[in-house]
Amino acid sequence: MKKTILSILCSLTLSTNAYSDTSVEVLQRGTGPKVRDADHVLINYHLWLLDTKMPGEKGRIVEKNTNRELASRLLLKKDKIIPGLYAALIDQNVGSHLKIVIPPELAYGKKKEGEIPPNSTLIYELELLSSTPATGAVEN
Repeated sequence: MKKTILSILCSLTLSTNAYSDTSVEVLQRGTGPKVRDADHVLINYHLWLLDTKMPGEKGRIVEKNTNRELASRLLLKKDKIIPGLYAALIDQNVGSHLKIVIPPELAYGKKKEGEIPPNSTLIYELELLSSTPATGAVEN
């Protein structure tokens, strides 16, 4: 069966909108290059669970990494990190500070992951330190 241009555009729109529930607040825009798919990125971050008793508030801190020498390295691929974090980081500039709120369906969903209970909304505050493009060249 042939796909029409309209059906292709509709499927692209649906897949793009799947990430629309992830909230990204740019606390400080970086001046470095934009992060792309398949880049290796270095980040420092704090990760909280949303406080369900006080909507919009940070709850218990689950993880943090604020030491530049021990920054976390992520491979920015859809199948390697949670969908909400992937969507939030794509096209951000290196040097940016972000606050990201990720609903459960774009995080770990119904499964428990380490200290993160099922159906948890995640709140990241992170600094995008550097990016190494898929080509291998380093950009800071």
